[in-house]
Amino acid sequence: MPKDDHNYDPAGFTVPEMDRIGRIARIRFRMNSENRKIVEAIVSSGRFPYRYPCDFYRHAVRVLIKQLSCFEDVDNLVAEYQLKIVAQRTIEAQRYRLTFEDLKQEVERLLSSGKKWQARRSLLQFAARMRSEPHGFWRDCYLDKVREKWGPLLEGVHCPTYKRHELLPGRED
Repeated sequence: MPKDDHNYDPAGFTVPEMDRIGRIARIRFRMNSENRKIVEAIVSSGRFPYRYPCDFYRHAVRVLIKQLSCFEDVDNLVAEYQLKIVAQRTIEAQRYRLTFEDLKQEVERLLSSGKKWQARRSLLQFAARMRSEPHGFWRDCYLDKVREKWGPLLEGVHCPTYKRHELLPGRED
């Protein structure tokens, strides 16, 4: 591989930043300053076909994955991870459906017995609980569903399911 003038064949070092279908992942991590200086020295030396430190990091990841695959079946680890993710998403989807089924039954029970204000209160408490959750897909799904299903019931009250830039139903500015 090495030539006499310390230039190396880029084919052995180049790792594309995109996968086969054009997807890219941005990663951020911390490392000690000593290793960072070493990487910067390697890249700036011009002796290797790295243009930027990220080229070095991508190559290092590929080399380490090859090394780890000597100890464990990495493809099997990836398949296990994907199954775990699918299982987590399935559980979250079931929790979402069950939570809304419970909320729907409670609100309908209160409305059928003429307790509109208590139904509102239940919805507002639920929405406040959801707003306290970390931002993410399921939190937004819960809040969107409350707005979609019971928006008219919440008309005219301060509703934490609405974002600051959105108007409450029935309000005109």
